[in-house]
Amino acid sequence: MKKTGGYIFVILSSIGFGLSPLLASFVTAYGVGSIMMTFMNTIFLIPLFLIFCLAAKKPLSISRRQFCSIFTLALLSGVFYGFYVLYLDKSGILEEMGYLSFTFWMMLISSVILLPVTILFGQFSFAIPPAGWLFSLLFALDTGFVAVVFLEIGIVRIGSMRASILGAVEPITSIAAGAFS
Repeated sequence: MKKTGGYIFVILSSIGFGLSPLLASFVTAYGVGSIMMTFMNTIFLIPLFLIFCLAAKKPLSISRRQFCSIFTLALLSGVFYGFYVLYLDKSGILEEMGYLSFTFWMMLISSVILLPVTILFGQFSFAIPPAGWLFSLLFALDTGFVAVVFLEIGIVRIGSMRASILGAVEPITSIAAGAFS
């Protein structure tokens, strides 16, 4: 049952990632730049994961080693997705921290990294129409909650190799969503 659930989580994660280009097109249509959209993604999710961690009584403390690991992953995950998936599987950090605490810290550290980048590229702005905020929130929930958390759960349950193979559902979902948009 654990492995079956892992497969389901990874497939749902891939669908979430596959829908992200469609949702991103709605966000950018309201004048939100791609870097600002990514920054907003992390900002929206920090309070959500904080609430989930507190409600589930998950510890929010973090060791220096865990902080360094998450900081490195936050920097490299956008460039080296394969490294991210393998590290989550082989390091044991998800088992140590739990996916809620890990993802909370990942979003927090990512937002600290993304803020100066967003400002540097001139995309930092809160002058966004309400529909832009709504689509940004939907984008964050899709990519940062459904896709990322479900991928993490799937990696723990079925391993990085199987999760990567099932990730092939993502481009299929993107093509299908693009055909209907």
